[in-house]
Order: sequence, then C-alpha cells, then structure tokens
Amino acid sequence: MNKKIAVAFLMAALLVTNTKTTNVHGEEKTNKFLPIEVSTDISAYSAYIWRGFKLDGNPVIQPGIYISGYGVTLSAWGDFAYDTGDYGLKQEEFDYIVDYTYKFDKISLSAGHTYYDFPSSKTHSREFYVGTGLDIPLSPTLIWYHDYGKE
Repeated sequence: MNKKIAVAFLMAALLVTNTKTTNVHGEEKTNKFLPIEVSTDISAYSAYIWRGFKLDGNPVIQPGIYISGYGVTLSAWGDFAYDTGDYGLKQEEFDYIVDYTYKFDKISLSAGHTYYDFPSSKTHSREFYVGTGLDIPLSPTLIWYHDYGKE
C-alpha cells in the first residue's frame, strides 16, 4: 500500500503545472481571474539532510507540490528513501504544510503549521512556526519552530 502512495505522490507532482507562464519575450502572465499559483518539484539526493542532520544515508527522492494565493501556501512534500541493499523502499515521509506570509516593503512575516507523517513507522509529529525575513542581498531569515506533538 505504501508503494502505491509513493507512486501516486510522484505522479501528481509530475502532472501539475504552474499557472504562471512566461512567453517567448520573457514576460510573465498569470491568471487574473484566479491569482493562484501551482508549482511542483522533484529532487534526488544521495542522502537526506534535515536542518543540518543526516536522517538517512541512502539515496532519496523528494517530490513536492505547492499551491499559493493571497499570502497562503498549501504544500505537500514527500521523502522516499531507497535501501541500497535490496533496492526497495526503506522509509517514506509525507509533510503537509499551511503557511501564511505577509510582505511589507523589505520585510516579511510568516506563520505556519507542519504535519509530518511517517507511514512505515506508524508515527507522526506536528509543529508550528513563526518567522521573519528581509528582502535584501542574501535574504536573511529567522524562523522559530515548536514541535508540540509526537506519536
């Protein structure tokens, strides 16, 4: 069952396209009736590093899908690690994130919530966060995370 979830997640990430388009002249065009942007990404790494810590030394694939509009972003992100011994899925993680960001002239304020789901180990964790960032070179950012529940 977990392999089916992984395949469905990867397929969804591949099929969704961004509603913001760029024409041949480099001009961006967005849907003016519904100012919502949808984007996806898929990354592959030799190991899973999370906030500076190595969580898994095996190769991983990490797809994500993001829906943004009116300062709110809804995200779903996955991590699929491969056991290099038998080439099967070793673990998976699904993260579901809700974020609200308000942008002033050169500063932004954010607040959000993340639900971490680990189906293979039948556990989850939750955290909320608040942060601020500056729209200057190097984009310095400060974010405070608080994990309030593990199972």
